[in-house]
Order: sequence, then structure tokens, then C-alpha cells
Amino acid sequence: MITFVSLLLGLVLGPHEIEIAVSGPIERVELVLDGEIRATWLGPPWKATVDLGAELVPHRLEAVGYDGEGTEIARAVQLLNLPRPQSEVSLALELDPAGQTSTFDVHWSTVLGVAPREVEAFFDGRPLEADRFAAIALPPYDPRQLHFLQVEVAFSETQVATAEATFGGIYADTVSSELTAVVLRPRDSDRGGRSGRRASTIGVDSTLLVAGEERSPEVVERGSGEFVVLRDLGARSDLELLAGGGLRRSVFTELGDAEILRLVGSVPELRRGPQGESWLFPTSGELEAGDGRLTRLLAFVGWPEEGTPRRPQQLFPALAIAGVTAVSLDRRRIVVLVLGRPTEAVSDISSAERVRGYLAALGVPLQVWTTAPNEWAATEHGWGELVDVSRPSRLQRAVRAARQELEQQTVAWFSGAFLPQEFAAPEGAPYEVAR
Repeated sequence: MITFVSLLLGLVLGPHEIEIAVSGPIERVELVLDGEIRATWLGPPWKATVDLGAELVPHRLEAVGYDGEGTEIARAVQLLNLPRPQSEVSLALELDPAGQTSTFDVHWSTVLGVAPREVEAFFDGRPLEADRFAAIALPPYDPRQLHFLQVEVAFSETQVATAEATFGGIYADTVSSELTAVVLRPRDSDRGGRSGRRASTIGVDSTLLVAGEERSPEVVERGSGEFVVLRDLGARSDLELLAGGGLRRSVFTELGDAEILRLVGSVPELRRGPQGESWLFPTSGELEAGDGRLTRLLAFVGWPEEGTPRRPQQLFPALAIAGVTAVSLDRRRIVVLVLGRPTEAVSDISSAERVRGYLAALGVPLQVWTTAPNEWAATEHGWGELVDVSRPSRLQRAVRAARQELEQQTVAWFSGAFLPQEFAAPEGAPYEVAR
């Protein structure tokens, strides 16, 4: 068995030390990043440094174990820079001289800046004595039977991370039932009107190149759409004027019945804990069409941190978090960034291009609006096309265009676990991966 001791949560890049735990008849372990071997171990210590690069992109990190004959017998996988819980737990099983699991260690990671409050363990549904995280003993058991180990680690009253492991018995290899979702849309030249009827032409016979192999989806669906908005603090006063300026009630200033609004804050909260510092960006819950006019939600919903002078906004990492939020539930999605007047903090060309590239790799369409189009027209920036929302009628048109993007999308589910950048439409297909 192989377990990652190092759990890389949040957004990560650059060099990181990776540690794994190994048990059983494993003679060699390869550490593989995106298909490339980065380290090979023939024994402990099971540690290595892996450079994730300077660009923020999703990664697949794997530890693959082989026996003395070179046959793969164990594999552990972490997907990096993709949606993951704020806290995670892993289990490392320890074998006795007879080769049976006798004790286990609990490894944890969190971005909450707190230490665990409590650990509870259950063996075949019965509680174990677990007042620590290392060398937790198992009771006597029949190794011929399959057994189930579950651990719950509480970081707060509402934040609990769990991990499970099965061992013992004689059972066949299992086939993964994991599915990966990808969002498709008609190509620009094939898009229909604002009703989005063209999206219905994408079906289970719409093949994609998945990791270079042509495949068809298992399921195709429409479902709900995620409308995720990040607002530059400099745009808030302009939005308040627009919201109070007599915008007529219109279908284009509201969300549709199948569209869900989420707001992401640009001022993070710093959490310091036993594993270092983490920045947490606030996000709203699901705001549905009946929760109020879209323009008023954009103007008046906020967080206390936004009024704290000592906490400047961090727009670029907040936009990356908005992208992760948009893909977290595998729905149709779009991220909208609303900019106010250009300042040094929001107009850095390199940072803008990098975060736009990250959202494209995630498969998240981005639209950038501004309440100050004239000022941006005279400023060099890396945001691409900016949409003018300086007047009520222009804001209505922008919302209409964003909703049209959502309406034309379709979610296709493919069997297996893949990174979002491993999907591509075949040449000449009337649809494309939404980015």
C-alpha cells in the first residue's frame, strides 16, 4: 500500500517536498508528475522534492509501487490545483512481521490554520481507541476476511475530514467507476441565437480526444449553470450607482431558473496554523434567481474584510479561486470579473495573463466587465477583451451575453479520471471544449 503523507491542498506551484508511506512487498516506487517520472525510491526515506513549475495549472501526482518482478502492485494519486476539501486525511497502514496490518498512522492537512480537535477511528464499524495520530493499534482480526477501517478527524464543529481503507480477504481487482465531466459548447461559427438551441446538437455520439484517444461520453446533460462573479473593490461604488439608477426589471438583469449565482470576495483572511499560513477567500452560498436582482446582488453583497484597510484585495489569486469554485460541482459555468478603474493592483499584465491561462486550463470561460471603459482603453493590460458595463443598458447586454454563454453549454461525462487540459475536440467538430 502507498499513501501520500504530503497532501497538497489549495493552489500550489514551485518546489514542494513530497513524502509517502509504504507498506507491503513493494521493492520500488516511482513518483510521477503528469506522466513524467520525477523520483525513484528503492527504500526509505520516502521523500523527494518535486517542482510544480511557475505556471498555475492542474497536475496529476502519482506514486506507483512495483514488486521485485517489476509488476505494479500499488498506486496513490493526488490531483493538484483542482477542487479539493479544505481539510484532508490519509491513512498509512503498518504491517507486522507476519505481513498483516497491525497498526496505522493518520496524516492530515488543512488550509484552515487550525490543529485537529479530535480523531475517531472505526474498525468494521466498531470504535477504536484513538487518542493520537500515530501507531493506532488494531484489534485481533481474521486476515481471510475483508475489513473496513474508517477515520474521522474533526478540525471544528462543522469541518470533519474522513479517510477509509480496506484490507484482508481475497478479492479481485476492481474497475474504477469514476467519471470526469467536461463542458462543451458550439464553435463560434456554429453558435445559434440567444436561446442556446444549438447546445442540443451535442450528444453521446460527440467524440472528444481524451489524453490523445478518441472517446465518446457516457452521459450528456444540461443541468444547472454556475454564474460565478468576482468584483474588484474599485467597481463597487459604480455598481451601487447602476443598481440605484432605475434599472428596469428585465429578464436580462436576473438569473434564469437553472442558473445559480456565487460571489467570490477579493479580500482574503489570513489563517496561521501548525502547517504554516493560508489565505482563505470568502465565497457566498448558492444565490438563486429568487434571491434578488442580479445587479443589486453585485452592488450590495459584500464581506466585512472588504472594509479593512490593512487587508488589501488580492484580485489575481481570488480569480483563480473563482475558477475552482466554478468547476467544483461539474456544472455548466462561467466566471465574470467586474473591474473598476485601472490601478497597479489590478492591471499587471503578467499576472492577468497567467490567471486567464489557469481558468482556460480548468475549462472555465471568463468574461471581464468594467465600469470604467475609457480609463482601461488608455491602459496597457492583459485582460483581453473588456466588456463595457458603465451604463444600465450596457450592463443588461453584458448579462445577456454571459447567460447566452451558459445556455449554449452542455456537460459530457467520460469514464475515468482525467485532467481538464487532457480534453480536446477533434479537428472539424462543430463543438469545442469551453475555455
